[in-house]
Amino acid sequence: MNTKIAEITDRSACTAWSSIASHPDLVVVASKDTGGSGFDATGGTLEIYDLQPSETSPDESPKLLVSVRTTSRFACVDWSNYNANGKYPLGLIVAGMTDGAILIYDASNLLQEAEDSLFFTVNELQTQNTQASAIKSHPMQPYQIAVGTVDGRVIVVDVSEASLSTPPTVADTSVSGKQSTEISAVAWNTQVAHILASSSKDGSVVVWDVAQAKPWCRMQVEHGPLADLSWSPTQGLYLMTASGDDRHPVIQIWDLGASTSLPLMTLEGHRAGILKASWCPHDDGFVLSCGKDHSTFLWDVASMRAIAELPLESELSPTHEAAIMQSNPTPNKLFGSGTLEEQMHMRVFVGWSPLKRGMAMTCSLDRKVQFHSVLALATTAGRVPKWMKPASVVSTAFGGSVVSIGANSSSVLIQTVQEEPELVKLSSAFDAELEQAESMVDFCEKRLRNAHGFDAKMWGFMKVLFSEDPRKQLLLHLGYDSERIEEAASKFMPEEIDSTGYAKGTELMSPFAQNLIKRALLVGNFKAAVDCCFRAKNYADALVVASCGGAELWQQAQDRYCDEVQLSRPYLTLLKGIVKSELDGLVANSHVALWQETLAILSTYAKSDEFPRLCIALGEHVECKGDVLSASLCYLCSGSVEHASRHWETLLAQSTKVKRAMGTQALHEFVVKVSIYRKVAPSKKEVTASIANHFTAYAQALADQGLFKEAAKYVSGDSEASIKLKDRLYRSRKTQQCLTELGGAPVFPFSTSTPASRRPSVAGRSSRRPSATADSMHSRASHGSQGSLSSLGHSQRLDMRPESATPVPPAMEGLPPGWVALHDPSSGNTYFANQTTGETSWDRPQASTVYQPQVPNTPINTQVPHPYTESSKKQSIVSKYGDGFVTSASHPELAHQYGNVGTTNPYSASRPGTAAAVVQKLQIQAPPSGPIDLTTVEFSAEQAQIKDTLTSLYDHLVSISQPADSRQLEEVKKGLEALVKKLARGLIDDDINSKLLVMCEQIGNYDFRAATATQTAIVNSDWRIHKEWLKGLKTLLQLAVKRLY
Repeated sequence: MNTKIAEITDRSACTAWSSIASHPDLVVVASKDTGGSGFDATGGTLEIYDLQPSETSPDESPKLLVSVRTTSRFACVDWSNYNANGKYPLGLIVAGMTDGAILIYDASNLLQEAEDSLFFTVNELQTQNTQASAIKSHPMQPYQIAVGTVDGRVIVVDVSEASLSTPPTVADTSVSGKQSTEISAVAWNTQVAHILASSSKDGSVVVWDVAQAKPWCRMQVEHGPLADLSWSPTQGLYLMTASGDDRHPVIQIWDLGASTSLPLMTLEGHRAGILKASWCPHDDGFVLSCGKDHSTFLWDVASMRAIAELPLESELSPTHEAAIMQSNPTPNKLFGSGTLEEQMHMRVFVGWSPLKRGMAMTCSLDRKVQFHSVLALATTAGRVPKWMKPASVVSTAFGGSVVSIGANSSSVLIQTVQEEPELVKLSSAFDAELEQAESMVDFCEKRLRNAHGFDAKMWGFMKVLFSEDPRKQLLLHLGYDSERIEEAASKFMPEEIDSTGYAKGTELMSPFAQNLIKRALLVGNFKAAVDCCFRAKNYADALVVASCGGAELWQQAQDRYCDEVQLSRPYLTLLKGIVKSELDGLVANSHVALWQETLAILSTYAKSDEFPRLCIALGEHVECKGDVLSASLCYLCSGSVEHASRHWETLLAQSTKVKRAMGTQALHEFVVKVSIYRKVAPSKKEVTASIANHFTAYAQALADQGLFKEAAKYVSGDSEASIKLKDRLYRSRKTQQCLTELGGAPVFPFSTSTPASRRPSVAGRSSRRPSATADSMHSRASHGSQGSLSSLGHSQRLDMRPESATPVPPAMEGLPPGWVALHDPSSGNTYFANQTTGETSWDRPQASTVYQPQVPNTPINTQVPHPYTESSKKQSIVSKYGDGFVTSASHPELAHQYGNVGTTNPYSASRPGTAAAVVQKLQIQAPPSGPIDLTTVEFSAEQAQIKDTLTSLYDHLVSISQPADSRQLEEVKKGLEALVKKLARGLIDDDINSKLLVMCEQIGNYDFRAATATQTAIVNSDWRIHKEWLKGLKTLLQLAVKRLY
């Protein structure tokens, strides 16, 4: 990977980055030679480059801004950001010369090529016949400059009072004792202003207290000489040293608060002496180092390993490098490699930019100064570098939440942004109306007063449905008041009667007709007499005669009378339907315009069980004739949500079509009408999939505004959207409120393809290989080999406390010797037991090819103890002696398990050599981890919180896991399965349950170390009983600390 972004060629120089925040792209290059070929070429050159690309440098090479010649060569250089209240806007450049002088330049004047750019020259070292070997400006007090010399002294130059006429103050900190050899590096502490450290070629380190001009401590590093040292950017007591010893090329980090003789950590990887090391100022987890082995490593301090290597300008081919290593396996002690040509590419300097994050500068023996970006390299560390982490974070979340983290705040701010305040207002007003209304009749009355048009009719009908006597009130609502009708009948005046007793205009029956009727009656032919009366239009006499001729003739006479006079008297059709209870025909033949009369008839005469059906039939009859609004009112009286909401859905669809999106106000009105209507018949809670989808859409809209509790009221159905929303509401920050509205915890894990209510259950019989539904298979495919904990919810059916086991004969022929088939009464399943060892399994054991002696058919004790209160014999022995091997000499029941068939029992008088003697004492129990259908188990709220928190953490770790975590994740999965099963059986006592709840709260706060402490407390008190899941829980928390802490 190519990391180089710029390069300066033909410069054998010491360099320094600009520390001026406004000019982070500037670098100073001070040559150590002139580049000339003459013996008299002893001067140097000071240059400033700008790394920012410009139009004048199309090849993106750094732009030379200024170049200054000196009479002496440079030994070291640094750039101080001291500006003296604006006097030096670009700071000071401080350089140590080979002739002993210390030159101090005003960088601003230098760039302007002013004559007074050389601010001052310090000649103290010249007078003492020495020179500077290391130089470093103070990061907090930049007017102080530390200088290390070749004779082992450390001086501090103070330029705070300096001017062209006043020289800087020079203080020798090493008056109390200098180091014996050349100072290789000096470094100011990043946290304490008066602390300075220096390293020497003799392997010594001195930490100086500059304020008191004496050492704070001295260290002698075992692996000397030291090539470099540096303080941690964030920890004031952490010091890094780099060894130039070819035999021990190591980087050591010291915690001076703990020890000055034992390093905190050691970074090993270079094959020859280290030349330079630099601690990243923007992330104290990264260190750069270069050495004589041609390597430039990027180190991850947390893992103490080199995570990347900066490539050389010309990398050797693998074949060439292998040949060099074969011919020279130990690096040359002088050059560090096999040939001088290869040595020319060796880097002698590396340093991070103090301002440009992820940027580093290197110098090599081939006279090249290169600039690299290690951003890509740093990301391979397995964590994001601190400089790539945003200072502030804003993210959106479920429920209209906006999560923000400020740059200078450790708290998380969660706000709810309501994008549709009108919907929130409508929903709140609806809830307030329901709470304030004394009854549903009162609620409908208020709605009726504010409604217009068809809505007024609809709310009027709705009000009737909530009355104490809905059918009586329906008649009143339709305009049929029985009291008023009775009053009007009592005031009725008949038509004028003539002298014959008949109404005027009517004809008398002829004498012939009268004689014919009399003769028919004399012979008892009532049917003929009735027929004669009808022909004579004397209907009253026909009905009187028919009443004497039996029920059949009476019915025929009624029908004939109604048929003949219904045109002149329409009410007779009504009477016929009532008398004969033919309301279906009455509805089918009713006039659409008179639907209210028909509805009144149904309300008065229909039986209770017929009334809903007849109302629906009337609505369909009216709707077929095109009167949809009137039909919807008929449907409303039926009590059928499906039919009553049909018109409301049409209105909603029309609103959506007009606005090209489902309007929240129209959706709200739909939900209000259906919700109120469903209260008419509370027992009928089923709604169609279409209505459920609308309710779920409304619930989603409420949830988007942060109204979680309100959304939980309305989410309905088992569609994919509904199931997802229920799960998200349950896991929202208002879990308890939503749990109440949802009526219990939703199914988890859920399927988005098959509704949970119709999902087939699969009964597995293996504790080691539980059968899985399609849901768990899908989850495993999506999460890799570890799989999801989907199997905890649907894929296992485990026996619940068997009390006895009954042998199952016939089907179990061909079992291996010693095995029998037993029936578990609690689950109805068959399991297998070994009479010799007491081992049980849901899987049918396979016959072995290894010889096993036959076990006598000794009766076994089929009284099975509680499977989780008394362990089997095998488990008792293991728990007593540990998880290692147990000798079968004193425990013959283990003879077959360990293959020690011929072992005799020294404690038995007969010494039979087999374990048959103890079979009678074995108590066979069903396997402890058989299948359990957790969908039928009702977890308490606390148990659900424990299960969901731990499984969610597991699934998240699976999603970010690395291949190396697979074995640990498998152990976690097994442990959580065991824990959930015990929760299902109620085998976790209250004390452990409370500790688990505390741990889940700690996990929710990402305090995994506190959660680990809680887990340890459970281990100390209940390890023996619950070790099968405590192991997995410990591994889960360890992975969480590793990946999420």
